[in-house]
Amino acid sequence: MRGSIFSSSRSRGEAVKASNTEGSHDQQCGSGAFNSVDASDQTFVILHCRRYGTINRALVEGAIRALTSCMVPPERIHIIEVPTPSDLPFAASKSIKVLNPSAVLAIGCIMADNPQYVGPDNEFNAACKGAILGAITKSLLDIQINTDVPIVDGILSVPRLCQAQARCGLTEHINYGYDWGLSAAHVANLTSTISMKAAASKRIDSPESSSTVSFKSG
Repeated sequence: MRGSIFSSSRSRGEAVKASNTEGSHDQQCGSGAFNSVDASDQTFVILHCRRYGTINRALVEGAIRALTSCMVPPERIHIIEVPTPSDLPFAASKSIKVLNPSAVLAIGCIMADNPQYVGPDNEFNAACKGAILGAITKSLLDIQINTDVPIVDGILSVPRLCQAQARCGLTEHINYGYDWGLSAAHVANLTSTISMKAAASKRIDSPESSSTVSFKSG
């Protein structure tokens, strides 16, 4: 029987502390596509995979830096490790039911050097990799639509390890995880804004909110 996929290689506090101390200043930055926002009242789940752990942990630390820049306290960031990218949809669904987050960030990495995507002649099977990635992405989209909880797709799909290292801040001055963290903060705030506007609209349209004027015949 398969064991639980919910495990963590580091405590939440340790991960947040590490995200604030590891790497150079340049490696803490994203592409600049998003600005920091105030998401201090939001709760987040960050899922990451054990496979290619060095890459994924660097991406997670970038995401935590981004959420910290958005004033999200450590106790509002839940970090969950799963074995492989294929486990991300189930983990996302389960964490939404149990933890009720404002947004979920699913981080993983799929590379050509994985034997799962290499044919008998040692050539990269792009079709196989693309099919698996497509299935994972569709599952995550279905979950967020069915649960009304936004899920940020943070799955790196690259041919080679050096490209993944460049995208997580290990060899270049950019970390995709930082952008994904900011994206999660933005979409969580957007969801809250839409919900508040909908609630305000209902109050305005309700019969109790409209004033009643009675006229007496003289």
